[in-house]
Formats: sequence, C-alpha cells, structure tokens
Amino acid sequence: DNHSPLKKLITNIDSDLHQMLLQALFELYRSTHFADTQLNVFITLHDVIQRGGPTLSPNNWLLVLATLKQVAADSLSSETDAKLIPQAFKCIHLICNDFVRGFTLTCMSSCVETLGAFGAQISNINISLEAVGLLWSVSDYVHRLLIAKSKPDNNNNTTT
Repeated sequence: DNHSPLKKLITNIDSDLHQMLLQALFELYRSTHFADTQLNVFITLHDVIQRGGPTLSPNNWLLVLATLKQVAADSLSSETDAKLIPQAFKCIHLICNDFVRGFTLTCMSSCVETLGAFGAQISNINISLEAVGLLWSVSDYVHRLLIAKSKPDNNNNTTT
C-alpha cells in the first residue's frame, strides 16, 4: 500500500497535530474548486477518522463535523461533484457507527446538525434517506441515554 507511511503517521499523531491536519483539510476544501482535490480531502478525512478517531479531541470532532456539514450545505448552493457527497457521507456514516457514543453534548449536537445537512442535500436522494436513518439512530441513542440518566438508582431503594 503506497499510503502506509501516511497512515502510520495519522495513527500516531497527537491532538494538536490532528487539529492542524484537520484545519488544513478544511481550508483546502474551502479554498479550491478542483473536484479531484476536494475528493481527496474527504478520502484523507476518512482515513484520519478511521485511524485516529479514538484519539480525536472534542475540538477535533467539531472541526471534522464542520467540514462535513460544509460540503452538504455547499451542494445546495452550487454544483458539487457527484463523487463528493458520497465520499463525505462515508465519513459521517463511520462517525455515527463507531464514534458517536463517546461524543460530548456539543459534538452530539454538531453531529445531528451535520446529519440534517446531509438529509437536506438534493444531489443524492439515497444519501438523504440514509442520513435520516442515521439521524433516527443517533436520536434513539440520545433518548435512551437521557432515560437512563433520569431513572432513580435502584440499588439505593430497598423495599421489603
């Protein structure tokens, strides 16, 4: 695999370097109009999430989610390359399946907003429908979490 040194580096970098890498990817996406460059941003972002996801800080996650939300929002106001939305959606799909359970409340809120942006995009109806399904899953998880927190501790209530 010709990317293995990069993948090893991505796995081992700390939060500050993650932040710099993610910021650079976000700026590269925003500053270029070349479809192949934008596509490579999301391929790289997927690799960063896949390999470095467990070590990303809440600020890192917020930057990842902002980048993903931006591409979904951009698809509403401009012609977005047909391959870009599916590649970006792979990232949010991975996040929802593997990492959302460890999110802070702020990250969870940003994730829901990002899923909403993918649900609202019109360039790929299948992704819109998948985004709605993921939104249901995340909402169900949050609901179960809130119910669990609101239940009284049964270990302290002893009735005879």
